[in-house]
Amino acid sequence: MSILAAYLRKWRLQLSTGKTVSAAYHLCNGEAKRELSVSVDNKRLEHQLAPKYLGVRLDRTLSYKRHLEEVRAKVTARVSLIRRLAGTTWGASARTLRISTQALVFSAAEYCAPVWSRSPHVKKVDPIINNALRIITVEEEEVGRRCLGGFESTGCGKGRILFFLGLPIEREGFGFKHDISVELRRLLRDPRLTPEDYRPVEYTR
Repeated sequence: MSILAAYLRKWRLQLSTGKTVSAAYHLCNGEAKRELSVSVDNKRLEHQLAPKYLGVRLDRTLSYKRHLEEVRAKVTARVSLIRRLAGTTWGASARTLRISTQALVFSAAEYCAPVWSRSPHVKKVDPIINNALRIITVEEEEVGRRCLGGFESTGCGKGRILFFLGLPIEREGFGFKHDISVELRRLLRDPRLTPEDYRPVEYTR
C-alpha cells in the first residue's frame, strides 16, 4: 500500500477512501470473519466480506451465492409486476408483455451472466425466469394459434426460443452457436423437416 500511496502522490491523484474497501478471497472457513487492516496515507479502509464491484457481489469464496440471492429477490419483484400486467380479459398485449419481460426481468437476471454462470447457486434464479416465461407464453400461444394455424402447448424451454430471450446454454458462454430458424421449425412441426432434424439440439463451441 505504501507503493500505491507513493504512486498517487507522484501523479497527484487522490484515492477516494470512502468508496474504497478491502476484502479477502479464500476457502479457509476458519478465517472467514477475519478483517483486514489496510491503510492508505494513515486512513484505514473499510473491510467488507462481500463487496460489490460493477453490480456484482463478490463473496469470500467467489461462489456468488449472495449475489444470486439478491438477483432472485430483485427479479421476483419484477415478475410480480409482469403478473399484474397479464390478465385473461383486461391484461396487456402479448407484445407488451414480451418487451416488458425483456426490459425488466431478463436485463436484471442475466446481468454479467458469464461471471457467475458456473456458480452452483445459479438455480436460484432460473425458476423465477421460468415463472415470467409462463406468464407471457399464455399470451404468445394464442397469437401463434391465430397466425400459424395452431401448435402444441409451449413449455418454458420452447418459450425461451420463441421469444428470443436467450437459453441457459448461452449464459454459460457466448461461444455456443445455435440455429434458431431450425429450432423454430422443429418446434412448430414444419412438414419440410425430415426425421433427422428432430434429433436433440446440439451445441458446439
